Amino acid sequence: MCTHTSYISHRTCKFNSPVLAGEHINELDLRKDSNSMAKKKTKKKTATKSAKTTEVKPRTKTQIMSDLSTDTGLTRKEVASVFECMSKMIKKDLGNRGPGVFTVPGLLKVKKKVVPKRPARKNVWLPLLKEFRDIPAKPARKAVKVTPLKALKEMV
Repeated sequence: MCTHTSYISHRTCKFNSPVLAGEHINELDLRKDSNSMAKKKTKKKTATKSAKTTEVKPRTKTQIMSDLSTDTGLTRKEVASVFECMSKMIKKDLGNRGPGVFTVPGLLKVKKKVVPKRPARKNVWLPLLKEFRDIPAKPARKAVKVTPLKALKEMV
C-alpha cells in the first residue's frame, strides 16, 4: 500500500502501482460519488406502486345485479325489485314506529341506535394543540349500526 503525500494527506491509496497521487484519488472519489443507495430507493418505490395497482376492485352495482340475475335465473328488473322491497322493509323497521332492528337472515343485523346529545364545554385543554378551546354542543342523533352474524364471520 502506498500513502500519498499530496494535497489530501489523510487518504491512503489501495493500489500498489507507482502512479501519480492525483490519479488514484480521482478514481476513489468517483467510486464514492456514485451513490448506489439512491438507486435502490427509487426501485423500491416503483415496486410498491405496482403492488398497489394489482389489488382487486370491489364490484359495482350493475355487476352485482347481473351476477345475481344469472345465479338465480331472475331477470335484472326482478332482482332490482327485490332490493327495492328490502330497502323499504329496512326503512319501515328502522323508522320511528318500527322495532329498530332489521335482520338479513344469515348475514347481518342492522340496528338503530339513539346517540344522546352532548352539552357544550368551555375552556377544555386540548393537549395536541396545547391550548384551551370551547367545544360546541352536539344534538341527539340516530345512528345505524351493522353487526355481522355468525355465517358472515365464517365466510371471511
